[in-house]
Amino acid sequence: MAPHKTPHLPTLKVVQEALVSLESPLLIATARLVATYVIALFVEPATRFCFETFGNPAKSWNSSFVRKMLAAAKQPVQVVLVICTLGALGEHVATPWLSLDREVVHTFTNRATNLAVVLAMARITYAWKEQRKALLEWEAEIASDVTDKVAIAGVDKLYTAIIAVSSIVLGLQAIGYSANSLLAIGGFGGIALGFAGKDLAENYLIGFMLLVTRQFTVGDTVTAYVGGREVHGTVVESGWYRTRIRNLKHEEEILPNSLFSTTPVVNVSRRGRVFRFNEMLQLEPGNVDKVAEVVKGFRAVLRKDERVIQSGVDVHRRVFIFEIKPEAIVVYTSFYIRAANLDAYYAAKESLLLAFTDVMKQQDVRFARPYGGIAEALRPPRQEESVPEAVEVGTLDL
Repeated sequence: MAPHKTPHLPTLKVVQEALVSLESPLLIATARLVATYVIALFVEPATRFCFETFGNPAKSWNSSFVRKMLAAAKQPVQVVLVICTLGALGEHVATPWLSLDREVVHTFTNRATNLAVVLAMARITYAWKEQRKALLEWEAEIASDVTDKVAIAGVDKLYTAIIAVSSIVLGLQAIGYSANSLLAIGGFGGIALGFAGKDLAENYLIGFMLLVTRQFTVGDTVTAYVGGREVHGTVVESGWYRTRIRNLKHEEEILPNSLFSTTPVVNVSRRGRVFRFNEMLQLEPGNVDKVAEVVKGFRAVLRKDERVIQSGVDVHRRVFIFEIKPEAIVVYTSFYIRAANLDAYYAAKESLLLAFTDVMKQQDVRFARPYGGIAEALRPPRQEESVPEAVEVGTLDL
């Protein structure tokens, strides 16, 4: 019977060499776990202490931008550290014990770590974008600026698309796909898209430029000259692809955004608080001297009215006898009115026209009568004129 052999036990030297080989990976893994623990427990209190000690005392920590960004970044950083720890342990501890291919495990752990870093950076960048968007929207709300809100929404969509595309490209590159191959595929796709959807891409590009440059926004009254015709109305939609304008007949004009790359647009709503009164008033030619007194009265009315701009750059106040014709004396009136909006301007214009009428009554001057037709027959007579007993409709010049 063969003698019983005891199993071969590793010598102390072999065990020591194994421990030495694991010393560095274990230390690295331990350091990463400790860093994760420190981030979870101590980073926010330490940052808050520095913020309240050295920062602006008027700002609250709970609503501060620093705290919100720290809260958004803490979890992604912890996930990256945990993945790095597991990768180090898997590569240096599990590989020898499970007899795995060291090169394959090394490649896998590196790619997993790189992908985790890319996703963490994308998450932090997205959180920063959201915080900036909330801040800008709050400032626009305080200023009651609708234009800023629309522009902020457009830029936010662009930033979101950039973050998404960048994360996808970098993520694919992190797991081993070549960026050059991706760019080559994207180049061919871009050429195909350029031929197939040139107009579509142009509409979206011009739509983005409209949002950024803020030529007009929803609620503005604009006048556009499209295809030789005038489109005037209120903007009811200003999107990435198209713009809808509702005219005075409540008809909607749907215009592709690409038209605005070459179409002149007048934004009536942004003329400011200055409106121009520009009228040719036709008065009766009975007495030129009385009309001259009326002109002086008009000028006096304008001088006394606080809504009329008396002087300034590119403004004037003009009341002159412009033309004397057999049928009328034309009085040219042109000046500028300061008003909060279009309705206020119309109210001021109405008030001034009534004041002009009072001046004309004082001088016994009337507006020129229309010549011929029904308007001549229905015109009210002067006080010294006799009222005809009847008007024969058959004699009217129709």
